Amino acid sequence: MVVEGADGDAEELGNRLDAVVRVGQQVAGLTQQVGVDGVGAPSDAAAGPRGGEINA
Repeated sequence: MVVEGADGDAEELGNRLDAVVRVGQQVAGLTQQVGVDGVGAPSDAAAGPRGGEINA
């Protein structure tokens, strides 16, 4: 019984981790799209070149 509970908890934790990773990937994708459009995400304001610029 204890082992089954532990397995269930581990599976639930894994599902939650997968969901967090998916959200992170979506946010990263949106940030890249905004940067490529030349608008730049607010969090990127002090991070360096804006979208479309090349730092040679």
